Amino acid sequence: MESSHNYLFTSDFHLSEGVNPVTGKLSRNEDFFYDLEFARFVVYHVRERAQAPAGSPLARPWKLCINGDIWDFLQVTSLPPSDHPIFTKYGIELTPNKLDYGLGTSEPETVWKLHRIVEGHPLFFQTLGWFLAQPGHELILLKGNHDIELHWSKVQAAVRHLIAEQYAVWYGQAGAGNLPDTPFPRASTLPPTLDHLETAVQFPRWFYYEPGLFYVEHGSQYDSANAYRNFLNPVVPDRPDLIELPSGSFFVRYFFNKIEQLHPFADNLRPLSRYVNWALNAEPLDTLQLVLRNPRTIWKFFTNFTAKKTRQATLQRARPGPGKGDKIPLPLEHARREKLLALQERFQDEGQTRSGASLRASILSVLLKVLMVVLALWGLREFMIGSIGLFLLAAVGVTLAYLASAFLGRQLNEVDNYLSLRVVAQEIQAVLAEPLAGETAAVPFYIFGHDHFPTFDELTPSQPNIPFRQWYINTGSWLSNFNENDLLVRNNLQLTFFRLVPGLPDFGQGLPELLEWQPDANQPRPIRLLETRPAPSR
Repeated sequence: MESSHNYLFTSDFHLSEGVNPVTGKLSRNEDFFYDLEFARFVVYHVRERAQAPAGSPLARPWKLCINGDIWDFLQVTSLPPSDHPIFTKYGIELTPNKLDYGLGTSEPETVWKLHRIVEGHPLFFQTLGWFLAQPGHELILLKGNHDIELHWSKVQAAVRHLIAEQYAVWYGQAGAGNLPDTPFPRASTLPPTLDHLETAVQFPRWFYYEPGLFYVEHGSQYDSANAYRNFLNPVVPDRPDLIELPSGSFFVRYFFNKIEQLHPFADNLRPLSRYVNWALNAEPLDTLQLVLRNPRTIWKFFTNFTAKKTRQATLQRARPGPGKGDKIPLPLEHARREKLLALQERFQDEGQTRSGASLRASILSVLLKVLMVVLALWGLREFMIGSIGLFLLAAVGVTLAYLASAFLGRQLNEVDNYLSLRVVAQEIQAVLAEPLAGETAAVPFYIFGHDHFPTFDELTPSQPNIPFRQWYINTGSWLSNFNENDLLVRNNLQLTFFRLVPGLPDFGQGLPELLEWQPDANQPRPIRLLETRPAPSR
């Protein structure tokens, strides 16, 4: 378990348009408000390294790994001016669809969206630049289901360019004394420009694997609503200039963005069924009006989500043989990757059945609410004209519809998460622990994001000769999470991360360092987790 670096893992920031530099107000689709906290988190760990004694494991440089959904390109809905080069040079057509929902998923459109995100979050990009200005530091950026556009090479180049550009802006302004409250120490050893980002910023195509240390994957490929049919090349088969959106991304782009215009906190209620139940009870008229205004979008999402898809052909396209045309060779042996893809297919099929049942229950809950309103109006009419029998019949109907809707709402609120990434990690652990040519690829840590629930659990050993404990880690999200079940041990805001320092005492045998950043104390602390809920007694 030797390593040249130490590691910081985070995920699911979901940066969108941020603060409008003209109005000074936040986009209603924005979910990340913690640029300064992120900057201080990075500064803390850079100082930890600088203050460590020579030869200490803490003296090694850091690799910062952000495990998917870093940026939320789906929720950037602003448009460039009509004379912008994206229209005049690149030939992008400003269609009615884009006027209503924002730019699409092509390479030039995503590059523009990235520039718009930088305008709203300059400090975040300056933080990445200042981090990379330290000797030996590296940045690993994995794609998730909300920033799958990191697939495009020009988007990757734009990320590197914008980090370097924002760092140069900070360096110049701090040097001129124009940033008295900058969170970054401006040491004389810092370079004025960043010229090494081609190697210092890496974009793994699928997962990130360090032998003997960890396996990292976002996790959306095991979630039927958010899985891409071909994660390595997620384009529309007959339009390779566009990304092929799964049903979850389709829902965000064409419906959920409209929801957040009405209720900006909607994305902070987990799971989505919890928000659906809240909206139907707290603001039924506005919610039903939104539904009735978008019937085509909802129907298209529903049919796309519930349809059984044949993934075999696309999975075959996602299975490059050893050395066949990979610009960046994929980690692990070809046979293990085959088994990992088969796991994705299995979990997608199983999840589609469970999530489809939840979706149908949500729709039935909506219909019951509509039925309650109709029956109540009918009963009122019958009462006004003196038809007491029909009035009582309507009252019984309203009562039954209410009870059925309340039961469905309670069932939906009891659903924590249909996708068990811990089970996924256990399966991947078995694949990596299996000996191939007498060798295993087992690692101590299997790290995920995606579901926004930070936790760790020890995995059951799949091979008796593995000499270290093995853990499922979920780094959670830096988004606020309004889940009353968690408030006993956490605040609505929990800035979680996983720190990995190989070579510390008990490394591979002790508990994982799953931490949360404490803005008030300007330091991390271990997160508090409840024991797993016991199985119901019989």
